[in-house]
Amino acid sequence: MRTLLKVLAWIVGVVVVVILAAAVLIPIFVNPNDYKPQIAALVKEKTGRVLTLKGDIKLSVFPWLGLRLGPTSLSNPPGFSGAPFVKVTSTELRVKLLPLLQKRVELGTVVLDGLTLNLERARDGRTNWSGLGGAGTSHAGSAAKKPAAGPALPIAALAVGGVRVKDATLRWDDRRAGTRYAVQHLDLTTGAIRPGRPFAADLRFALTGKGLPASGVPVRLHSRIAFDLARQTAALEDLTLSLADLKLTGALTARQVLSAPRVKGRLAIPAFDARSLFPQLGLHAPATADPKALTRVSAEIGVSTAPDAVAVDPLKVTLDDTHLTGRLAVRRFAHPAVTFALDLDRLDLDRYLPPPANGGAPAAAPATPGAGAAAAAAKLPVGVLRKFDLDGTLRIGELTAFKLHSKDIRVSVRSVNGDLRVHPATAQLYGGRYAGDIRVDASGRVPRLSMNERLSGIQVGDLAADLAGVRRLSGTGDLYAQLTASGANVMQLRRTLSGKAGLALKNGTLEGVNITHLVCTAWALYKRRSPPPPAPARTPFGSLTADATVARGVLDNRDLLLTSPVLRATGAGTANLVDQTLNYGLKATFLNPVQCGTGAAVRELKGLSVPVRVSGTFAKPEFRVDLAAVLTGEVRRKVERKLEEKLQKQLPGGLRKGLENLFR
Repeated sequence: MRTLLKVLAWIVGVVVVVILAAAVLIPIFVNPNDYKPQIAALVKEKTGRVLTLKGDIKLSVFPWLGLRLGPTSLSNPPGFSGAPFVKVTSTELRVKLLPLLQKRVELGTVVLDGLTLNLERARDGRTNWSGLGGAGTSHAGSAAKKPAAGPALPIAALAVGGVRVKDATLRWDDRRAGTRYAVQHLDLTTGAIRPGRPFAADLRFALTGKGLPASGVPVRLHSRIAFDLARQTAALEDLTLSLADLKLTGALTARQVLSAPRVKGRLAIPAFDARSLFPQLGLHAPATADPKALTRVSAEIGVSTAPDAVAVDPLKVTLDDTHLTGRLAVRRFAHPAVTFALDLDRLDLDRYLPPPANGGAPAAAPATPGAGAAAAAAKLPVGVLRKFDLDGTLRIGELTAFKLHSKDIRVSVRSVNGDLRVHPATAQLYGGRYAGDIRVDASGRVPRLSMNERLSGIQVGDLAADLAGVRRLSGTGDLYAQLTASGANVMQLRRTLSGKAGLALKNGTLEGVNITHLVCTAWALYKRRSPPPPAPARTPFGSLTADATVARGVLDNRDLLLTSPVLRATGAGTANLVDQTLNYGLKATFLNPVQCGTGAAVRELKGLSVPVRVSGTFAKPEFRVDLAAVLTGEVRRKVERKLEEKLQKQLPGGLRKGLENLFR
């Protein structure tokens, strides 16, 4: 045993002597600067790029194998800018020798000073880093489809005394997209890095680019980081990321970091003023109807990721007075499949819409024909629908959108390969309920729309006033529409709209026209009398029913029936949904003598049928009594009465009694 120990001691002594001799002799007899041409030639052979080494290469051996480089640069490949791909003012790297015998790598502090990295993408999609590290662009697709297996690490442990990067610059120039950004004044400092032990890291830089402030947007990242290459694990604790006034905090853990990374953690964005953040990012804050909108935003999320999926659960977002909760997941990034279950307590969407140009309420119709044409020609987002699938539910407690008020909204959405269906969709609004089934099938060449919607017990006047800004019709009732259409924009949908629709109202008012006043005015003109005094332009009714067919954008109704204690009216005609014009006829029959103004009731008007023509546009309908038809009817009635009286005088009593109602 004693002999064995002596032998081992002798071997160790020899190794120590060799190392000490190397530490002394190598720097004396080996000058690394003599190998600059060979190093540059090897890089040229392997990458086709020019490596430039300026200044002296300084080498140390014991107890650290150290390397210090002066100014160093690597050129861009042909077809890119003349700026170097990367350049460094100075580099310092040291490795402890003795731990290498135990397959342990202990690095000193790695120092990079004045690093500049220029990343570029050419117009044809080529990048200036392709081919480095033995991987070209041709392998990108296969690598994305099948994650590489974790490497068999040749070392037992890796330790780094720290990393210090000073005044680095990273530039991104995408000539295909026409975008350029830069990270400047980047400083990175870490503590000692040991496997499985947390270390502090602090990163600061300024983000600059087109549209950003000239001084850049300040960014800072601070965290305690721990990783273990052998176990392929990593963790970020006490994470704080700030971008101007926007801050993100939280903690993340990861596994399989070298093969198929999976990340899990919780993140939070404390409340911030988004409106004031926009100018800090070189952007204009959006103009909103409410100038106080976007001033209080915050979020809390739990996140987990897999190689081809990400899930956010729970999800909590606050936007001013709106609170959103729920969960969201995305899988299959090549053709994303999005699932969600979201809950909104209340949302006033009108707060976030652009303010009206005239400073008042938004107009119900476009202000100019050009604006209307532009709106009608707006394309449907069919391209977006085809790019991802949807499956989820949305609940909203209270919603105000485009001046419409609703509550207790429940919506289920499902979309597969561009075929979107919203069903069931329910809500409470204007004293009644809404139920709908809407489908947009964009899977084919021409998108197709179908809808089956019903409103029950709705206060139609309040709905119309909020929807269109005018109250043309009021009452309590039901409305339904079963329609189909096809086309890529709103105008094409209007032109192909087909199906049926209808309404049944009670205890309401037809606004914009006073049928009784129109008839009284026409009657006064016929009798050459003074017209009746002005009266409100409204016609009350007890019930109003109508059903219509729709073909190629034209609504055709033939069975309108309006009843009231004063009159009974029927109607028929068309409403062109494409050019929004009316061609309609009403026929009102008075059931009793008509009160025209303050005088006595006009008995001659009892039983008189009065045609009313409706023309013009949806926004400005025009009502006109067909006076010629009224006069023709009146003359006919007089002739009939004269003839009846004459016959009654000339015929025997029994025959006269049988014919007394012949002309009535």
